[in-house]
Amino acid sequence: MRTRDTESSKEIREDIASILLDARKGENSIYIDTRPPYPEEMARKPYLANYTSFILPKYEGIIRNAREHIRTYVDALTTNSHDHELRLREFSKSLIDQAFTHSILSAGLILNWNDMAT
Repeated sequence: MRTRDTESSKEIREDIASILLDARKGENSIYIDTRPPYPEEMARKPYLANYTSFILPKYEGIIRNAREHIRTYVDALTTNSHDHELRLREFSKSLIDQAFTHSILSAGLILNWNDMAT
């Protein structure tokens, strides 16, 4: 059963990618890059069975110090803070405004937590 769900999710993603590429070919279309700001292989992995999403501190990229935000973010993950893949996967949810835009523009360049945190 799990395999069928995974296959249908993959087919759906492929269909969406195909639709977006077709739309991109149109003269007046706007291309929207839907890749996550971390390796796509990581996005395919399921969350841990006991994982629940947290209310994460938000960072806009202007006022606060980025290192301070990273420390606050890791603390907010509490018992899951040791999982570097989860850190990276959830990090974009803590970003808004310019910081979020920058993370999306970095898609494919950030391969692990150390890339993000340095």
